[in-house]
Amino acid sequence: MLFSLIVCFERESEDKLEEKDLLSELIMEEIAYGASQLNPNSQLIVPEGMADCIANSIFKMAQYEPCGIKGCVIYFNLDSGKDSDKPRELAKIRCDDYTVAMFEVHVTLHREASRWLKIVPQIFKSLRGSATPIVINKNYTISLKKLFRN
Repeated sequence: MLFSLIVCFERESEDKLEEKDLLSELIMEEIAYGASQLNPNSQLIVPEGMADCIANSIFKMAQYEPCGIKGCVIYFNLDSGKDSDKPRELAKIRCDDYTVAMFEVHVTLHREASRWLKIVPQIFKSLRGSATPIVINKNYTISLKKLFRN
């Protein structure tokens, strides 16, 4: 009996790892597509491991929700870096189309504001035509909004 419980636990943890990996890949695809819709001549540069970190955060938030990750809708916004501008919507991911949304997760990605990045667009322009990079900072803001009342 103990052996079968251990096998089930290992299988469950493997499934969760696969789900996190799939969500991480989907996050990267969706924000890259969203960035290309904002500016077709841009290239999105995201810190390595950031999508994994965001996926882990979302899974931690989802574990306390009634439907888990299936009841989640994720919104990605890009902060322009200017205080007066509202963040622009990059992407929306519905984790399961067949489950009623129980909560929303809002992730705001911040642009890198280093001094050297002011020079980079000119360099990219001369190297690749008119492409300019959108460089994302490793810090992001994440918040949960419940769509039901207890």
